[in-house]
Amino acid sequence: MGSNTHIYDRFKHYSFNDCSCVYCLHYVGKKQGCSAAVCCCPEEKITALMRENGLSREEAELLIQDIKDNGNTATLPMVA
Repeated sequence: MGSNTHIYDRFKHYSFNDCSCVYCLHYVGKKQGCSAAVCCCPEEKITALMRENGLSREEAELLIQDIKDNGNTATLPMVA
């Protein structure tokens, strides 16, 4: 890269929406869901929730487990 090259929007971190199952490599579709036995990016989801919503690690893990069990994100606290 030259001295006059400027890189815009460098990657910093994943958001919680970036870690959605829809974007996963193992996601088959709405009817079949994920083909993986275990989620391949739990750490990214936890750190994204911690960063975006100011949650502790334990709270983020419980929230992800609740989302996985119930299948909804209605309990997800969103900070504007």
